[in-house]
Amino acid sequence: GLFHKAILQSGAAANVSTPEQMDRVTHHFLSSLRLEPASVGALERAPVAQILSAQARASARFGIAAGNLAWQPCVDGDLIPEPPLQAIARGAAREVPVLIGTNRDEWKLFLAGDSKGRRLDEAGLGRRLQRAFSKQGFGEGDSGENAALRAAEAYQRVRGPRGAEPVERWAAFQSDRIFHRPAM
Repeated sequence: GLFHKAILQSGAAANVSTPEQMDRVTHHFLSSLRLEPASVGALERAPVAQILSAQARASARFGIAAGNLAWQPCVDGDLIPEPPLQAIARGAAREVPVLIGTNRDEWKLFLAGDSKGRRLDEAGLGRRLQRAFSKQGFGEGDSGENAALRAAEAYQRVRGPRGAEPVERWAAFQSDRIFHRPAM
């Protein structure tokens, strides 16, 4: 009853973390600042440049390098009591009109913090796609490696000459995987 309309932009209900994932990100972030979890006051006094640097390091370690988002809502059982997709499936928001949107090149923003991603060659693209697909379940006789090869070829066909560079295909794949497909 708190909302009568909602817009979900550049994100999807599937993009949430577990408390364990957020604990790892938080620990790394605070360790980069040499702070303890209970030192909120020290965090408030930390220089902005140091906070941004620690944020970038945590993003690189737990997000961009893994092809994921390090900073996203956490299903904590309190503020977010259950995974949003479960809440939607049981009808928690059935009376709330929702507009969902994404941008064509969502993942390109994240390439700014991914120097290796900006210089991908075919082998690097293959490794990244294989890691992404190894997290998925495949049918009998298939593997993450086969799926990665098919994806690399498919994105090259679909993107055409202008989008055939490995970095362009990686950005398109990640935009689809992290943003477009979950929004659909």
